[in-house]
Amino acid sequence: MLLADLSLARRVEAGEAVVGSESARALARIYPESAAAALPVAGGCALYVGAASPFNQASGVGMNGQVTEAELDQLESFYRGRGSAVRIMLCPLADPSLVQLLGCRGYRLTEMENVLVRAIQGDEPVPPPAAGVSVRRAAPGEAKLWAGIIGEGFFGTAEPEPQLMQLVLAGFSTLNASCFFGCLDGRPVGAAVVHAHDGVAMLNGAATLQPYRGRGVHTALHHARLSFAAAAGCELARVVTQPGSASQRNAERQGFSVVYTRLAMVREWRPAATP
Repeated sequence: MLLADLSLARRVEAGEAVVGSESARALARIYPESAAAALPVAGGCALYVGAASPFNQASGVGMNGQVTEAELDQLESFYRGRGSAVRIMLCPLADPSLVQLLGCRGYRLTEMENVLVRAIQGDEPVPPPAAGVSVRRAAPGEAKLWAGIIGEGFFGTAEPEPQLMQLVLAGFSTLNASCFFGCLDGRPVGAAVVHAHDGVAMLNGAATLQPYRGRGVHTALHHARLSFAAAAGCELARVVTQPGSASQRNAERQGFSVVYTRLAMVREWRPAATP
């Protein structure tokens, strides 16, 4: 039986922090001009991947005990020094000291997301894919093809903003990232990635090009990643969805259960007053 307790939340949130940190490292290595950086702080990781990026956020904070004012000062300085608002993805099982500090400093709730988890079987079954659908690992030289499908699938355009595409391309080379293509009649039309940490498979970034949706590509990618994770020794899989969304319903049909809801807590900086 899967228990939605502090032990489980710590494993999941630690995975989020590690994926964030390694993503920043990969982005800084491949695109030094991005000024990407990661800061280990208060048991988690603060991630910066570019000016005004929606992916600038801190994960895993407060999961290993009390958060001090000095630690929150350090986290805030990391973002303020880069001209970015602070966005902390707050796990409801984090130490209560973090909640108190955020309230005292005027943080506001801007978004919620559900974290869903399911157990992985050692011999995770892979249902036969739909007609014409297949899944394969992406080869090292296919970063641009993979990133192009992810970018167009997520952002609805073949030419997303360069900053976003740099992040997606860097994601292909992130440590412990295993990337996949979903193919229709041999042609890649979907893409996805899975990150493994401490026995948890983080199912991230699955996208299918608009003309090919509803034909079983996404489902095939999902089952292929679960099978891969099982072979890699993972015991759990996690997905993240918007509350009440179609993605959540699909995940629940595939055996996932909501274990907690994260809160995006934001503090923005007011421009300095002009003399």
